[in-house]
Amino acid sequence: MKRTYLLIAVSLLFFLIACGQNGNEPEESEEESADETAEEGETQVSETNEEQSSPSEEANEKEQHIKEEILDSGFIVYGHRDFERSEELLAFSFQRSDQQLPLEERLLDSLKESAETDKLAELEQIAVDGTAASLYFTENEQLQSMASAEQLYFTDMLHAISSLYGIETLEFYTGDEPGIEFGQTGTVERLDVEAPENRGFYVYGDIDGMRTYISGVSAEEIMTDEAGDLMDFPETVNKMKAVKDNSSYQPGIGAGIEIIDVTVNDAAAEVHYNLAEDQADITDFENVLQLTALDFGFQELHLINQEEGQASIFLFDPAE
Repeated sequence: MKRTYLLIAVSLLFFLIACGQNGNEPEESEEESADETAEEGETQVSETNEEQSSPSEEANEKEQHIKEEILDSGFIVYGHRDFERSEELLAFSFQRSDQQLPLEERLLDSLKESAETDKLAELEQIAVDGTAASLYFTENEQLQSMASAEQLYFTDMLHAISSLYGIETLEFYTGDEPGIEFGQTGTVERLDVEAPENRGFYVYGDIDGMRTYISGVSAEEIMTDEAGDLMDFPETVNKMKAVKDNSSYQPGIGAGIEIIDVTVNDAAAEVHYNLAEDQADITDFENVLQLTALDFGFQELHLINQEEGQASIFLFDPAE
């Protein structure tokens, strides 16, 4: 009898052990399943991150493939009077020199070849030191004989051209002696350049065979924002796309050019654009933006054609 109970007890013990082992197997399966799910989740997140980073990588690759052309030859600005329509209006032509000429030579050329050139026939040399320019005359007859209206036009041109070159002070010499006889004013040794604050340029038309542009202040276009402050560079670029009704001049940025983005980084400005029309005048576009960049005192202007993947980088050398 005792043996029978013992056999039953042993059998029951084996049965309980077997049941315990079978009960643990599902728990191990659940842990393995959870681990596999976590690994799959990590894989999906990794793939998702890779997919999300792809557009950025493509943009960087596209940016790297932009062809750059650096234009570092000096600029030359000339002033023009339209005596047929409005002799009071001073317009500007703009070009890049085909030689690496120093600032002094280009400023001398600009002043002597601009409107009122007869007044500067005796200007022989210019020396630039920082933002000051010294003008040396051999004689003083032409400036001395200026009438009131002549003096007004001449002074307007002198200040406007000098300002675009970054000059803030003009000093006059006759030979080695300081001072000149300056029209109705009398003896003048020094002038502070006082060009009006300006925002933007517009296409005026041809004067004496030269393509010319007028400033926003001369055109009496809006140059301030809603708060009454002068527009910043992006706002100015946007404003140059339109002009007042019945204007005698045209927008600085024609309808055939689509502005994508405008940014400023310290002394460099960057304009991204596309050509909406094949016949868009890119020369006017480049010239008005370079003139505008000079007003803002930028050292670099980057014009980037996004569709073509080309960038024109214009360098400036205003007096410092």
